[in-house]
Order: sequence, then structure tokens, then C-alpha cells
Amino acid sequence: MIVVYVPIEHTEAVRLAMCEAGAGTVDDRYYDQVTYVSPVGCRYRVLDKTGGTTESAGQEYES
Repeated sequence: MIVVYVPIEHTEAVRLAMCEAGAGTVDDRYYDQVTYVSPVGCRYRVLDKTGGTTESAGQEYES
């Protein structure tokens, strides 16, 4: 299994490129271009060692 995270606007182009390269083939005689696409959210907390501003350290964000 290959997992790739891309911006949503690039999803179809990346999926097609990977399938053209042979990804998504389950059985040569029955299935190809088998893919799973799921939207993903990201949550993170800023640490002191990131080098960012100290005001953002310890804050949580979601994107």
C-alpha cells in the first residue's frame, strides 16, 4: 500500500499518474486503477524548538 498526501486540487492528477505507472493493479486480469481517496485534516501543536515566535509555542492549530 502506498499512502500519499496532496492538496485536493492535485488529487486526480496524482492518482492518474500513479495508475499509469502501474499502481492500483489488483489482479492483472480483473482490476486496475484501484484507489482510495479520503479527505484528511491536520492538527498540530507548535513547540518551542520550531524557531517560530514564542507566542505561538504550545498553541494548537487545525488545517
